[in-house]
Amino acid sequence: MHILFTILKILGIILLILLCLVLVIGCLVLFVPIRYNAQGRFEDPEGHAEILPDRPKERAFGEAHVTWLFKAVHVAVQYPGEELIRATAFGIKLPVDKFLHREKPEQPEEEKEEEKKEEKKNIWQILEELPDKIDDLIYRKDYYMKVLSGSCGKDALGRVKKELLTILASVLPAEWALGGNIGLGTPIRSANVMEVAGFTYPVTAGHLFITPNWYEYQYDLTAAFDGKITLAVIVFAALRLLLSKNVRRFIKKLRKGPPPRHKEAEAGKKDTKQAA
Repeated sequence: MHILFTILKILGIILLILLCLVLVIGCLVLFVPIRYNAQGRFEDPEGHAEILPDRPKERAFGEAHVTWLFKAVHVAVQYPGEELIRATAFGIKLPVDKFLHREKPEQPEEEKEEEKKEEKKNIWQILEELPDKIDDLIYRKDYYMKVLSGSCGKDALGRVKKELLTILASVLPAEWALGGNIGLGTPIRSANVMEVAGFTYPVTAGHLFITPNWYEYQYDLTAAFDGKITLAVIVFAALRLLLSKNVRRFIKKLRKGPPPRHKEAEAGKKDTKQAA
């Protein structure tokens, strides 16, 4: 019995350690934010009469970084550069290039011929099927509009809108800036750009710094932004939506779709007879 209790005690300690590890890893994934930042520049120091400068691809530079857990996981994108995407996890380089440039298996010729035969349809068959397809689309549109305009749909959409705004507020860049010289060839076009910038001033104040070039085309711009994504915000928002009865009913109705049209017509006849 003493040996049995010792074994059970050891097993309990191991299970407790494993449970603690799972909780720690879960907390790290949920509450440690994924940080991202990016910088980009398009060099066009002198104005020009043409809409595009010479060699536009050679004037663009940019890089972006996504990190997690104090850069234990790091993904970097750089243009131009020898490697477009680099990724490391706990100091180990991941084979991103092999994954991106993986060759697709070739399709047998017989299957290709069958697909070509299926794609070829008689134009008269397509025209004959067109009215039925239009009627079906209208029927489906009426069903989904009815679902959306119902009390269940309105409540579900309101909840979804609220949660999406919460997620966007946490995901969008906390800091960003865009500045430089821009010109669209004529004073009127450049003035329109400055007018749009003026309308957005309450949101872009302290972030947008644009100097117009009134008479030439110019795109000498630099942009940078920095933000973070906390998975806990997204997970808790999804849980709140799934726990809502109206949201579940709304999703069920959307997935179920409208009933077959002949059943709908029969139901309408029954209602007419009962009313008579």
